[in-house]
Amino acid sequence: MKTKAMLNLVLVTGLSSAVAQELPIVTVALVAPLSGSIAGIGKEIREAASLTLVQARLEFRKMGFDLRLKSFDDKGSDAEGAKQAQKVINDPYTLVVVGAVNSGVTLPVSELLAPAHLGMVSPSSTNPKVTDRGLKNINRIVARDDDQGPTGADFILGTLGAKNVFVVDDASVYGKGLTEQVLPVFRKANVKLVGTVSTAERKNLK
Repeated sequence: MKTKAMLNLVLVTGLSSAVAQELPIVTVALVAPLSGSIAGIGKEIREAASLTLVQARLEFRKMGFDLRLKSFDDKGSDAEGAKQAQKVINDPYTLVVVGAVNSGVTLPVSELLAPAHLGMVSPSSTNPKVTDRGLKNINRIVARDDDQGPTGADFILGTLGAKNVFVVDDASVYGKGLTEQVLPVFRKANVKLVGTVSTAERKNLK
């Protein structure tokens, strides 16, 4: 009896798996830096996306679809992001894209995905151009540079009470974008701007 029960269990499990595999696939593509200097951020976003899909997968199965997450490593590079975007476009199962992480990748990737009518939601891109270009496929869920920059400048002036300011950014699209937003605030407040530096240098900055 135990053997028969086990066989029945295996048969039912096998049939359930077969049914699940036969469901039409809907893929959510994740475009993020999974290797390179900011891979930690990309991997955290991948974990969040994975958890969200686990929670939503049952509901999609009730509607007759098998929901899956497929990751594409853009390495934090606009050139690599463009390559991965093309792979996403070529995947007939992809419905929507989560990413990219940094604005420098999100900007070109969203332009490539727009003609393919693929929706895109960036979890962290802040450059105003991301949503100011009029593309209908791109959305974001965080404050823009023109919100973050002045807020940061107000903190430096009001809370820290700084009278002399030296601005350094990391030469990324994000860093330069924030610099462009904080400088007008400092100038308007008549703060002494000692200097500005935009550099990817890390070792000699302390």
